[in-house]
Amino acid sequence: MKVEMLSSLLPKSLDMSSVGSGKSHDAITPEDISVILSYSNLSQNQTDFLLMKYLDDSAALDRLFKHFNNKANKALQNIKNLDPKTPEKIVRCALLENIISACPFCQGVGYTTFNKVIEDCNHCNKGVFIYDDRTKCSIMDMKESEYKKITKEYAVISHMIYDLEQDSLSKIGDT
Repeated sequence: MKVEMLSSLLPKSLDMSSVGSGKSHDAITPEDISVILSYSNLSQNQTDFLLMKYLDDSAALDRLFKHFNNKANKALQNIKNLDPKTPEKIVRCALLENIISACPFCQGVGYTTFNKVIEDCNHCNKGVFIYDDRTKCSIMDMKESEYKKITKEYAVISHMIYDLEQDSLSKIGDT
């Protein structure tokens, strides 16, 4: 193939250094995203994480949920008397913890207004939602005594999801 033909197949803004400098009007095309993802050598899980978190792709979320649900089932197999839905609850909560950082109660601003009164939000720290044990129990709809049985396994799954995000972002050059 001729070089001219090959160059016409690539998106025009392949050089990402111009993004945000006024030359490209901050426009990234879908083709640009495809090229970045294809050249970054992401695994399927890493691609799914990025698609799920940043593009709200429900199919990617389903694949990741199944992957981490299998991991949670293996991690919890030695713990007796657990609700069969516990692995699903762990994965759902861990995904939320790693995806949603802005407080859903104040929309990430750090304060609430009610009847013309501005108050600090009780659920977050300056807009960043606080995932403490009480909150996690509430999200997973389980008692604290049951949560204490699975705290270690929850931390492992949550850390795996966090590592997946960091590895994905480092491969595309965002960290």
